[in-house]
Amino acid sequence: MSGPMLVLIRGGGDLGSGVAHRLFRAGFQVVITELPQPAVIRRAVSFASAIYEGHVLIEGVEAGGSEM
Repeated sequence: MSGPMLVLIRGGGDLGSGVAHRLFRAGFQVVITELPQPAVIRRAVSFASAIYEGHVLIEGVEAGGSEM
């Protein structure tokens, strides 16, 4: 297999965001799926915040929201 592996994470809350952040830093391509209106408690450390804000920056990693 050539190139970076793609990882799909279901849920961009604080735990899923922590996993996504670590995998991205390790060289994986990461896609996070989320509900249209996620019930995120710790929005400051959750990539799910991109749903509301359009994009989010967490410890040097930027994520953007997308619609399907």
